Amino acid sequence: MNRLTLATAILTLVALLAVASPAAAEFKANNKATEGSADFQILIEGTGTPIDCGDTETSHLKWQIKKEAKSVEKGPELGLKFSSWGKCVVEYKEGEKTVTATLTGGECQWEAKETGSEREVTNKIASACKLKGEIAKKSCEVTLEPKSNEKLSSLTLIDSGEKNENLAINLGMKNVTVGVVGGGCEAAGIKPTSTGEITGAIEALSITAEVAVPGFSVYYVTSNTMTAVGQKRTVGVINNGAGAAPGMKLLEAGNSPWFNVTSQTVAACQGGFLNTGASCQMTVEFKMASSNIKRLYIQIWEGGVVTSEVPIFAIS
Repeated sequence: MNRLTLATAILTLVALLAVASPAAAEFKANNKATEGSADFQILIEGTGTPIDCGDTETSHLKWQIKKEAKSVEKGPELGLKFSSWGKCVVEYKEGEKTVTATLTGGECQWEAKETGSEREVTNKIASACKLKGEIAKKSCEVTLEPKSNEKLSSLTLIDSGEKNENLAINLGMKNVTVGVVGGGCEAAGIKPTSTGEITGAIEALSITAEVAVPGFSVYYVTSNTMTAVGQKRTVGVINNGAGAAPGMKLLEAGNSPWFNVTSQTVAACQGGFLNTGASCQMTVEFKMASSNIKRLYIQIWEGGVVTSEVPIFAIS
């Protein structure tokens, strides 16, 4: 790709200051609907060559709340229905040359279930997800089968949106079984595995989950495609917990400075602990285009020790 796709700008912070709730949690639509739209950025890893999905122009995902197999406005099950995975990018080497190829994926469904008030929920692949294409003039097919991926964890549920009106779902699924067939896959270095990982994030719009109150939540969120040098996006966090919260700092994974981050706001985040109700904003400026997969991270730190490192932007 010749542009940097910001498919889902989500601050996926683990609830460090969570407060337990005795009630069973449920998913709830904020607009009296039983289904709605979602954005996603998914990276399949552990397959030799990673596969990056979530092109905003060609991918389509809907959420659907269920209870006892019926569509409802409030219920314990969340269906994630992919009508299209869009264009999934594969980058591999032919000698010294870097080659970019695409796989396309059709319909499949995931199902998440919330049985308590946990922010981490289990997820199963309910119908086969298939990515197909031609690489080096040979066929390539990558498959996630339901039978071998019935119970995957974890999905982490995080409040998002300016008023916490959306649900961010952080993907951290391990031991994923990925089937691979075709000479094109072999040419690109894509290999089958039973220890794969699915990372990235989903932002489900106009839906929330009745889960433990997080220590942090998103203060401001954008979902855009950053295509021009000089574009800026602002992201912030707010401390919803009781008492002072751990400090934060922004960093970038990778070797090149793809972004500028406003120094004053980052310093404000680093300079002390956030008190209850306090917020910290960071402005990120896009510097240059790249076809490489990159992630922008926030570190949570306490007493000079990093306690967590989670993605704020899923970028490809």
